[in-house]
Amino acid sequence: PWAFESTKEVSFGVEFNRSALVYYIEQLNYLDYIDGLKIYKNGDLQTSTCSPTNPKSILVSAKEHNILPVTDHCVTKENEIPETCRL
Repeated sequence: PWAFESTKEVSFGVEFNRSALVYYIEQLNYLDYIDGLKIYKNGDLQTSTCSPTNPKSILVSAKEHNILPVTDHCVTKENEIPETCRL
């Protein structure tokens, strides 16, 4: 929280929703779509929410992220109108 406002208080014990991150990423104007999203906490895959280990902890971003471009090519099925492929 202090990345943008130096006087903002830190909220402890706040749960992080995966859907909130998906929404945030989808609003980025330089991103076309999300093909997949995995969130890990202490090496364990988180499904819908991520909570701090204890009430005195805060969630922070990882030091490193794996972001990969989609390398699949658009495929048109028989009797289907071709779609413009954006890679």
